[in-house]
Amino acid sequence: MVKFCTNCGTENNDSAKFCEKCGEEFKSVQISEPEPETIQETVKEPVKEPVKETTKKTLAKTAKKDKDKKSKNNKIILLIIIGIVGITVVAGLVVVGMSFMSSDTSTQSNAIPFMKDSTVTKDFGGITMLVPSKSNFTQSYISPRSGSVGGFVTFNNSGQSMNDVYSITFSTVKGVQHPSNFVYQKNEGDVEIYRTGEKTYYLEKKVGDYTVSLIGGDIPLMLDMINSVQINNPTLNI
Repeated sequence: MVKFCTNCGTENNDSAKFCEKCGEEFKSVQISEPEPETIQETVKEPVKEPVKETTKKTLAKTAKKDKDKKSKNNKIILLIIIGIVGITVVAGLVVVGMSFMSSDTSTQSNAIPFMKDSTVTKDFGGITMLVPSKSNFTQSYISPRSGSVGGFVTFNNSGQSMNDVYSITFSTVKGVQHPSNFVYQKNEGDVEIYRTGEKTYYLEKKVGDYTVSLIGGDIPLMLDMINSVQINNPTLNI
């Protein structure tokens, strides 16, 4: 290999220390390998954007709505529970009352047999009609006549025949409808018959200026009663 003089450009042997022509000293050049670059990777942390004031307010409102909704739902659930308990209690009392009434009537019937075909004529203040001989009708409510409006009076039966006929009502009120829980069944002559439940009936008949109505469980008996009504000289203030 050869090297060239940097002063005169003469070609010299590679091992020569001086140029053969001009005597220029060949200086040894030490080549140092460049140090590898150290690449430092900088990891940038994500910049947290400040929460806007409107966003804070929106979040607060949403939280409040959720809280109010939960409170409202809790109130509704509580009301439903109270309603269910109330209905259960009322139903229980009705069943107990009916059982007691049935038991009491059964006991009385065993003691003194009641003949359904046994009737007597009873005077209800100038209005007479046939009633079971073992019945005990007493006035339970009266709404006296008020001008041209009219009034009514109700008698309840506490005797042995109470399951056959519960009550009798005489009324002079115009345009009064039958109880809404009774459904029309049929007519027997001029007597209208309504029913509710399994064996509870409402019979109604117009007799002169009066409307006579009965509630009970024995239709034949009540038909005999309501068809026997006679208006004489009423003393009832209705």
